[in-house]
Amino acid sequence: METAYDLSRVPFGKGTVMRGYAHQQRWRNLIVGFVAHGREPTQFDRFRSAFLGINFALRGSGHYVDADGTRYEIRPGTLFHRMPERTHSTWFDPASDYAEGYISLDDYSAQRLAELNLLSGVPVLDVGVHQSVLDDLLDLHDKVRTSNTEYPTPLLFVQMLHFLHGLYERARRTRIQGYWERVVSEACDILSHNIEERLDMEKVAERLKVSYTSFRKNFRRIMGVAPAEYRGQFRRWRAKDLLATHSVKETASILGYGDAFTFSAQFKVLEGVSPRAYQLSIRSGAAREAP
Repeated sequence: METAYDLSRVPFGKGTVMRGYAHQQRWRNLIVGFVAHGREPTQFDRFRSAFLGINFALRGSGHYVDADGTRYEIRPGTLFHRMPERTHSTWFDPASDYAEGYISLDDYSAQRLAELNLLSGVPVLDVGVHQSVLDDLLDLHDKVRTSNTEYPTPLLFVQMLHFLHGLYERARRTRIQGYWERVVSEACDILSHNIEERLDMEKVAERLKVSYTSFRKNFRRIMGVAPAEYRGQFRRWRAKDLLATHSVKETASILGYGDAFTFSAQFKVLEGVSPRAYQLSIRSGAAREAP
């Protein structure tokens, strides 16, 4: 997984390009740019703008405080919005050498984005670090810079819309992945405890408030094994511990098996030896180690 962007092509310092035009006696614009705040303290306290800013953190860290006082962390891969006429505050850590790319649009264009459901209502999103995102933003920047007209052509707006749609789709996938990582982490905690109990995986999914099909699929995706197999590893380790001091029948009973035969059959399939043979091997090994 990528953890940083290659910023060698980013035109910091001369990276702002704009195409604008007058429409219905109001100014319409499309601005694409890059800025590096460097190591100077940078803070926008209770900032309010007439334009929409879609900002994408490339380097460094900071935080964003929405109008309702909710605080969000900013780091590489964070997308945050400066919504038209909405108060917010941002602060960038000077020690982190913060840098970002951004798109700025007038309020009319912002309203059109909202009508098309291409503007997220969430002020801060985690897109993740993907070099292709920066490459797409650089491409949009170059297209605006080299446009043969001072006006934002329909093609430029289409490319911008495509770029924004890709950003929000990545944020949605990142949010889903983060959700399932939390669910699977909680599942691992459940599956690795109370090993002597028999667990129904569908009941575990129900407890986690997810469907069993999605639970099994995402558990395997993240952990590399199915939930039952994951728990089975812990039960096998417990079975081996018990066999060192208990009979096969007692071990089967402690682990919740209906009979010793079923336990023995499953143990042999998984371990390659019967429980009785395993007991003999560990006892002979202990005898050899005795003084």
